[in-house]
Amino acid sequence: MIKMHPSFKYFFNNYKLLFVLLIIVILISSIFEGLGIAAFFPIFLVLFGDTSSNPDGLMGALVRISSVFPSRNPIYQAFLLLLTVYLLKTALSIARITLTTYVEQKITYRSKSQVIDKYSKAQYQFFLDQKQGDLIYKMLSSPTAPGVIVTRLSQTAADLCKLLIILFILLSTFPYMAYLLVVTGVLYTLVIFRISKKVSLIIGQGQLKAGTEEAVVANEFLNGIRIIITSLNSSWWIQKFNSASYTLAKLRAQQVIFASIPRPIMELILIVFLLGFLLILWTSDQENFTNNLPHLGVIAIALAQVWPALISIGRSRMEMMALVPNVVATHDLISGSVPMRPTGDKKIKTFTNSIVFQNVTFGYPDRQNLLSNVNLQINQGESVALVGPSGGGKTTIINLILGIFESDSGTIKIDNIPLSELNHETWLGKIGLVSQEAFTFHSSIANNIQFGRDYSREQVIEAARISGAHEFITALPNGYETVVGERGMKLSGGQQQRLALARAILPDPSILIFDEATSSLDSISEHEVQDSIERISDGRTVITIAHRLSTITKSDNIMFISNGSIIEEGNHDTLFANRKHYYEMLNSQTDL
Repeated sequence: MIKMHPSFKYFFNNYKLLFVLLIIVILISSIFEGLGIAAFFPIFLVLFGDTSSNPDGLMGALVRISSVFPSRNPIYQAFLLLLTVYLLKTALSIARITLTTYVEQKITYRSKSQVIDKYSKAQYQFFLDQKQGDLIYKMLSSPTAPGVIVTRLSQTAADLCKLLIILFILLSTFPYMAYLLVVTGVLYTLVIFRISKKVSLIIGQGQLKAGTEEAVVANEFLNGIRIIITSLNSSWWIQKFNSASYTLAKLRAQQVIFASIPRPIMELILIVFLLGFLLILWTSDQENFTNNLPHLGVIAIALAQVWPALISIGRSRMEMMALVPNVVATHDLISGSVPMRPTGDKKIKTFTNSIVFQNVTFGYPDRQNLLSNVNLQINQGESVALVGPSGGGKTTIINLILGIFESDSGTIKIDNIPLSELNHETWLGKIGLVSQEAFTFHSSIANNIQFGRDYSREQVIEAARISGAHEFITALPNGYETVVGERGMKLSGGQQQRLALARAILPDPSILIFDEATSSLDSISEHEVQDSIERISDGRTVITIAHRLSTITKSDNIMFISNGSIIEEGNHDTLFANRKHYYEMLNSQTDL
C-alpha cells in the first residue's frame, strides 16, 4: 500500500463517509467471495467423497446448511447452496464496482472543479509565470489521478480481504498449504513494492513531465497555427511535438511492461505449488487420496482465486505509484500553491466620485518598475485618454484599476476608498472592458454577448442595437443563434469588436475602458466601431488607450505616459499648443 502522503490524507479526509461505506461493502463482498470458493465443497463431497462422513469446521457447516434447502437429493442441495452464494456474491460485487466507480468519478469531477475555481481566483501574475499547456494539463489530466487511485486502492483492499478469507478456508483444510502461501505472498509483495517504489514512481514522474510538455507544445501549435503555416515552419513544430509524444509513449510502454510482470511470475509459482502439493499428497497417502479430492477441489479453486488477486495487488501497486506525482500536483494546486487575488469586504453600489492614484509604483518581479510614483485622477463622467509610446505603462495603469495587479507602493482609491478594501466583484461589476483582441468562443452570437450572465434575450438585443451590432446579426441566416466559430473566425474584426462592445455594455456599467479597441481594424471598420463607442460612452466614465488621433481628440483629458510616468496632461488643444511630447508624436504619426 502507498504510504500516507499529505496529498492522500487530503483526499481521504474530504471523502470519509464514502470511503467508510466503500470499505463496508468491500468487506461483505469479500466474505462472499470466500464463501463462493468454500461452497464448492458440498458438491465435491457428493461427487468424489464419502457422504457418510461428517466433516467439521467451515466445510461441515456448509454441508449442514445445504441440507436445509428443499430437496432430498444431496447434489441438488449442494447446487442450490452454490447458486445462492454466487447470487449474493454477484450482487455485492456489482454494488462494490458501482460504488467504486461513483467515488472515482466524484473525486475526479470535484478535483477538476476545484482546480478551475483556483485558476479563476488566481493572481494574474500566476498565469504570466506559467505555460498555458502546463495549466491545461493540470486542469484536465492530473485531477483524474486521485480518483483512479481510489479505484486501485479499493480493488487492492478487496483482493486483500479475499486472500484473508481464502487463507482461513485453507487453514481449515490443509494448514501447511496456507502457511506456504503466506510466505510466498509476503515475499512476492516485498519484491513488487520494491520494484514499484524504484521504478514505477520514477516512470510516473517522467510521465507527468512529458505529458505536460506534450500539452504545452500542442497548445502553442494550435494558438500559432496561422503564423506557423505562413512561415513554412510546421516541420519544426511537428518534430517538437513528436519528441514530447515519443517520450511519453515510451514511458507509458515501460509502465505497462513492468505492471504486466507479476502475472507470468505468479502463474509459474502457483502451478508449481499445485503440482508439488498433488505429488506430495499422492506419494505420501495414496490410500486416502480419493477421500481428499473434495478438499483438493476447494484448494484448486482457491488457488485459482489467489493467483489473480496477488497479480492484481502487484499491478495496482505499480499503477498507483506511477500516479503519485499527478496526485501530488493536484493536491498542491488545490491546497494553496496558487497565489490568490486579495479582495476586501467593502461593497461599492455606485461609482460617484473619482479614481485616484497616489504615488503608485509597480513592477514585475526581477524587472525594473513599469510605473514610478504615478499620481492621477479620473473623475466620474469624464473621458480620459492614455497615450504615449509602447511599453510606457498605459496598460499597466488599466490593469491596476481593474485590480489584476497590486501596486508595490502607493494607494489607489475608488470614491475615496482604497481599492484593496473593496470587494473586487462589486467593483468589476461597474466596469465594461473592451480590449484590442475581442474574446469570442465557439458558440452562438447571443451566448457570446450574454457571456454566461443572467440577462434576457431582449436585453441582449438592446445591447446589440446600442453597440451597432444588431444590423449585421439579423442579416446572418441564423441571426442571434449563428455560431461564430473558434475565436470568432466566421466574423470580421469589426463585427467581433461590436460584439465585444455589446457584451461590455450589457450590465450597464458606470465605467467603460477601451484598451486599443480599434487599433487592429481597417479605416472603415474603425470608423464604424468608433461611432458605436461614442454612442455607448454617453453619460459614462470612459478610459481609452489609443494609438490613433481620431479616437482621442474629443477626450476631456489626455495623459501622455512614458517610461512609467505621466509627463504631460491636458486636453487636445492645450497639449497641441504646448508643442512638446504630445505635439511631436502627432507630427511623427508613428506611435500615436
